[in-house]
Amino acid sequence: MVDTTLYLGDCLEVMRSIPDKSVDAVITDPPYETSFTVFTKNISELKGNSATKRLNEKDWFYDHKWLRDCSRALKDYGAWYVFMNTEGFSSLCALSIELGLKPMRRLVWLKTNSMPSIPRKNYRNSTELIMYGVKGNKVGCFNAKNQQEIKSYFEYPIVGGAVRTEHPTQKPVDLVKTFIKISTNEGDTILDPFMGSGTTGVACVQTGRNFIGIEIDEGYFKIAEKRINEAKQQMRLEL
Repeated sequence: MVDTTLYLGDCLEVMRSIPDKSVDAVITDPPYETSFTVFTKNISELKGNSATKRLNEKDWFYDHKWLRDCSRALKDYGAWYVFMNTEGFSSLCALSIELGLKPMRRLVWLKTNSMPSIPRKNYRNSTELIMYGVKGNKVGCFNAKNQQEIKSYFEYPIVGGAVRTEHPTQKPVDLVKTFIKISTNEGDTILDPFMGSGTTGVACVQTGRNFIGIEIDEGYFKIAEKRINEAKQQMRLEL
């Protein structure tokens, strides 16, 4: 059975205890507000966005501090996947290069059941971006079996039904499993510093990978813990 280690706390503090070059991949979905540009940050302040101001007080704007410890903990040639909005890509890319993390490709999640545009005055928000890269100057593990598997877009529906949790940006388990299977092997360890509802952890359990997850919100942490434990129990039953 795989090993799962879950931390309730601030990833900037928890990750200090993770040894250098000890994880095989990083797959995470950070709060997009932490990657606002100067323009959107100023607009939010003009609108009195208190949540944005609280993030600013944590000094998470501009520099993606969490990525520094991710780079330190990631093994050479290990893969990293970061869900990100358009505004955050430029600053994330710049820092990743500074840290020795090579951006490889901008991937796209195509949401097959995206919300309608009502009234029809704008295009539907049907995509989400993921930055894929490696640590160092070459790709390590890459288990793609054919060209179809490595197209740069992935079609999955937004999570709904019984598996939907209270987390507002819950990702499809099968989407994350795709990245895991291509960029890691069974028994490898994957780090997610923004665990959220635990999707990466569930995907790790289902694919035989070890998992380290960190979540600062106690409510989401409990959801993730429950989902991951249920996934482990299901694997035991299947075995």
